Amino acid sequence: MEKETMRKTMQKGAIAFSCDSQALTDGFLWAKEQALQYAHDHDPVGPWYEAALPGREAFCMRDVSHQAAGAHFLGLSAHTRNMLLQFARGIAESRDWCSYWEITRRGTPAPEDYTNDQDFWYNLPANFDVMDACWRMYALTGDPDYLENPDFINFYDRTVTDYIRRWDHDGDGIPDRAAVGSRRGIPSYDEQKGMERMAVASDLIAAQCRGFFSYAKLRRAPEYAEKARALSSLLESKWWDEKKRRFYGAMDMNGNFLDSLGSPHALVYFNAVADGKKQAALLAQLEQDGKDGIAVELLSHYPEIFFRYGEPAQGVKWLHRLTDPALKRREYPEASFAAVGAYVTGLFGLSADAAARAIATGCYLPEGIGYMALTGCPLFDGFIDLYHDAAGTTLRNHTGAVLHWGDAAVAPGEEVYQQY
Repeated sequence: MEKETMRKTMQKGAIAFSCDSQALTDGFLWAKEQALQYAHDHDPVGPWYEAALPGREAFCMRDVSHQAAGAHFLGLSAHTRNMLLQFARGIAESRDWCSYWEITRRGTPAPEDYTNDQDFWYNLPANFDVMDACWRMYALTGDPDYLENPDFINFYDRTVTDYIRRWDHDGDGIPDRAAVGSRRGIPSYDEQKGMERMAVASDLIAAQCRGFFSYAKLRRAPEYAEKARALSSLLESKWWDEKKRRFYGAMDMNGNFLDSLGSPHALVYFNAVADGKKQAALLAQLEQDGKDGIAVELLSHYPEIFFRYGEPAQGVKWLHRLTDPALKRREYPEASFAAVGAYVTGLFGLSADAAARAIATGCYLPEGIGYMALTGCPLFDGFIDLYHDAAGTTLRNHTGAVLHWGDAAVAPGEEVYQQY
């Protein structure tokens, strides 16, 4: 009976959220239903979901990497694995160890971005972002493909060696743009006017930092964790403007910093800054940028960032904004997938370690709300249910083996309560 319940609940969209806030409940329901509309199962590329401009019928490396957590909680982990594998298989020497930035439902490079191997659009943070997504998906699923599949392994190994060497024109170990204005190797995710002047950007260094941390875990290579810490130190020293108390966004070909370009929010999104005061300065900058008005692509990162850095009230505020029916371009796929992810990893504080079959929660109960419930949440080889109120949290284990939750070992089918 337990196995049959598990099988049914692991189907697409089985996850459900409820609480005594109609706005939060409605927000989750919209995000879930909207995201599932973008999931496809029977196209030539295999299972996939839209992760690009709506109607493009394609998925790009950046958006898949960010949508992956929400997709997992929606029961789309097989879709994510297939899409990440398509990117891994696309890496090639003929493209200077780039993959295809955007792939269509037919399994071909999107013509809007790709002409041939000498002329194509590519944002250089992408390889590192995909590698980090692979590690995060392993942590949630325990899928051995992420550790053992030769195509994934080749992608990881080529990224931290050949890819960097090919795009590192000044010998500092960090990829940079080959020529002003070139779309083949854009050193940032920033695509605003003026980005053609960038040689390197802080979000690229942050992505490389996070990619190295993930590579250290995926390939059991602790020396790359040290390399990652060195990149973090570089950002905190060379890329910090002490006078303005903020990070520079980009640098031009002459080594001059460009204040108006780059994506500084990526430094906290990729956990690339260790200094608490500088983290706080970044969060304050994000808050101000949000008030001034930002594109939905950036806004989609806000809830998870503020939850992660210990500002849950702000996380809830931005979650409401992200799910607001009046939000411009709310139909962009990243918005709904990111919202689902933020409900689970933000409001419930869920994180996982598949190798240890361990999970952690840090539920946040917004002011005026008495309870929150999450049922059918995919995890490892099954799912879990969580219920949280002012007194504590209850976990029910519907996976195939014991879960380690803090000091508790929760057997399959068992329900455990922890009081706060």
